[in-house]
Amino acid sequence: MSFHDGSGYYEFEVAPNNLWIDLEINLTSPPSYDAAWDSHFEHATKIDAEHRLWMMEMRIPVKPMGVKAIQPGDKWRLNFYRCEGLGDDTQRRYLSWSPVPLADGDFHQPASFGIIEFVKR
Repeated sequence: MSFHDGSGYYEFEVAPNNLWIDLEINLTSPPSYDAAWDSHFEHATKIDAEHRLWMMEMRIPVKPMGVKAIQPGDKWRLNFYRCEGLGDDTQRRYLSWSPVPLADGDFHQPASFGIIEFVKR
């Protein structure tokens, strides 16, 4: 999952075996990926082997992203990704909630991310 704020975005990855990484991605020139950044997000996975499914949930705090609080009406660019397969990129499948042109195999295109709007319930 990715959250975009303008000059960069935050990426949260969780694998079926619950391995994870969170990244602060700076898109200015040259782009940089800060793996030392720590959001303190929580995550859990569950594998349902019988139905060949895996489920994942995340709890992401917003303060490490410089957001004091989410307000009703706030809109964020967001995308969800899945990469399947082993081996080099020619042998893998890339799926995303909001389509991202993969002419150069790069998911780091926040202008293509979808938009979510927060509401008060």
